[in-house]
Amino acid sequence: MLTRITKVDLLLVSHAHTDHLDYPTLRQLQSPTTIAVTAQNTTSLWEDMKFRSIEEMAWRDSRSLAEVKVTAIEGKHWGARLPWYKGMEANSLLLSKNGVNIFFGADTGYTELIKQQLNGIPIDLAIMGIAAYSPKSFETRHANPEQAWKMAEEMSAKWVIPNLPLPSGCCRSNRKGGSSGGGSLMGTAALKKKQLARKQKEISQEKSLTLMILAINRLPLPPE
Repeated sequence: MLTRITKVDLLLVSHAHTDHLDYPTLRQLQSPTTIAVTAQNTTSLWEDMKFRSIEEMAWRDSRSLAEVKVTAIEGKHWGARLPWYKGMEANSLLLSKNGVNIFFGADTGYTELIKQQLNGIPIDLAIMGIAAYSPKSFETRHANPEQAWKMAEEMSAKWVIPNLPLPSGCCRSNRKGGSSGGGSLMGTAALKKKQLARKQKEISQEKSLTLMILAINRLPLPPE
C-alpha cells in the first residue's frame, strides 16, 4: 500500500501506541518535505526521523501546517507508548481548509468533550473508529459503532467514514459467524449500513476519501 503513496505534505499521528506510531511505516514515509503531527510529550519518540518538522500538539492547540489548519481535540483515550511513559497524550484532530472541516476521531471512547470542542463548527466529514466490541473493556477508551454514530450525529457531520482496524487475533469468529465476546461485526455493519442509507450518507470508503480530497480543495464534487 505504501508504494502507492507519493508526496505526503502532512502526516497525522494521533498517539504513540504501537498500532498508530509504527516505526517501519514512519521510516518509509519520512521525507524532508513532510510535516508530522504528534501528540503531547511524544516528540522524543521521533528521534532520528527525517521529517521537515515534528509538530507536537496539546489539546486545543491550533496551527497552520501545509496550508491546513490543524486543531488537536481532546477525546477519551490514553497515549502512553509503554505504561511507565507518563504524560503522553492522545489526540483526535480537526482539519480545516477553504471552509471545509474534517474530523479525524482516531482512537476515542464516547465522550461529550468532542461535541463541546466542535460546537459551532460545521463538520463536513467525520472519520470515526468503531472497534470496541471485544473485549467489552475496550469501550472505556474506544467507541463501538453505535457510540461512534452518536458522536457523529452530535457534531452534525454531513458524511461519515466508519474506521475498523483489525489487528491480528482481535476478533475470532465463532461457528455462527459472529465475533467472540462481543456480538456480530457483520450484524453491526449491516445495522450501520441501514442507518447510513436512511440518512442518505452511505458511501464507500474509496469514494469518501475522494470526496475528502476534493472537498478540502473546493473542487467539484462527484454526482451522488
